[in-house]
Amino acid sequence: MCNRISHTIFLMNSVFLAHYFAGAPFRLTHYFLLLGIATFCILPEEIEAGPRLAYLALLFQGLGHISLEFVGASS
Repeated sequence: MCNRISHTIFLMNSVFLAHYFAGAPFRLTHYFLLLGIATFCILPEEIEAGPRLAYLALLFQGLGHISLEFVGASS
């Protein structure tokens, strides 16, 4: 269980850091919280390095960007 918690926190922080370093504005939404809970429930206890880990990180990054609801676009 400790591994799942640390992996989930790592993945969520990676989305925040990517937005911060890119200078993209964002707001925390309830979707991001749901993504974190779903990630915790879905992740296996042990994650082996390889293509499955890369796919998981890519999928989480994409969903994380969508769930942060960008506010930088103007009409």
